[in-house]
Amino acid sequence: MPKYGWPDKEWDKAQGPYQREAIRRCFWRSCLNCDHWNDGQAKAGNDAGKPQGCRKASYSLPPPDIIVFGCDSYVEQIPF
Repeated sequence: MPKYGWPDKEWDKAQGPYQREAIRRCFWRSCLNCDHWNDGQAKAGNDAGKPQGCRKASYSLPPPDIIVFGCDSYVEQIPF
């Protein structure tokens, strides 16, 4: 089903890169740029072997609206 009159593939091409860059630059608050998010890639340390998810919620996946918009516990990743 088209979104906003565009076929899905065109929507993904137009919107996907914008959303990813906004999240990467922390312009868009999301679980993906929160310091509590575990991406499931850790090979060592406290997150080694843990599934992708929120550390504050015992590594469970939050509901979609929380993943997209963040929550009250949101902490921007600090680069040091």
